[in-house]
Amino acid sequence: MADGDWTAEPDEITVPPDAADDEPRLYIGPNDPLAADILGQNNNAIMFYWADRRAFMIFSEDNGPDFGALRIWSVDDQPGGRLIQWIEMFHDVNDPEFAPSMVVGGNDLLYSLALRAQHTIELRVGQKDGHPGTPAIELNPGGETDGPNDPDLKAYGISLPRGKRNGVIMATSTGAVGTTETVIATFPNMDFRAGRAYEMRNIGIATMSAAANTAAFRFRKTNTAGQQLANYGNWGVSTTTGEAIHQTGRVFTVGSADVNATIVLTAQASAGTVTVNAGALFPRKAELWDCGAASDFPTEPVLV
Repeated sequence: MADGDWTAEPDEITVPPDAADDEPRLYIGPNDPLAADILGQNNNAIMFYWADRRAFMIFSEDNGPDFGALRIWSVDDQPGGRLIQWIEMFHDVNDPEFAPSMVVGGNDLLYSLALRAQHTIELRVGQKDGHPGTPAIELNPGGETDGPNDPDLKAYGISLPRGKRNGVIMATSTGAVGTTETVIATFPNMDFRAGRAYEMRNIGIATMSAAANTAAFRFRKTNTAGQQLANYGNWGVSTTTGEAIHQTGRVFTVGSADVNATIVLTAQASAGTVTVNAGALFPRKAELWDCGAASDFPTEPVLV
């Protein structure tokens, strides 16, 4: 610092002025060697050193009169280091909706926004002192002994559905199924995740051999002798010319450990036969949808 005081209009400032290279210190000016090495040129920067050749660096950068950037970098000149993390904001006069307007990243990540946490990420809205309440959004990485096996996303404390997890789409009709329960669709084998709930869906068009008869559609584990997970039963009203099937809302859950299983959909006529029709433009479908946490469906069947 010129003349050793603040009144000499110095080109650079170090606080404290007698700090050693391995001590925390603040540097403001154009002649910092680490900033020069990182940027490839001398550049006005504010350097917050916390160790030797390791610092947080704040500097602005222009790319013409209409575009500027404010960059906050974590830099490290030790082996394997250099630019470690960054937060960057951009100002484009000609494009006020410039996106991304802020970039967060680390190392060689190229995401527009990269948030990394050892535990949960929470977004709280309307929090009051002493009453934090339930996070509006909570992202849990999973794997804890008292948490889900998979990462979990919650809104206002409710685990969100994870969408369609398995399904069978068939463009050919079933045969005529009589009074013996018969498998009409087999799902690909999969691991059903611990602590999750799954909704079963049966969609198609079916006909009965006689309008007075009905059909039962069931979801089971493995085969017609396996664990029954849903019985949509007594389908069919004047259906000799075909009537839509749209059966949803039945749910099964999984306990504290994953279960590997093959699920099947079966059909059984009360009398006569039932046929589930299908074609290229009207396929029949059986689907399994993750619909949330098992704890939100405490009375539903548990897959074993």
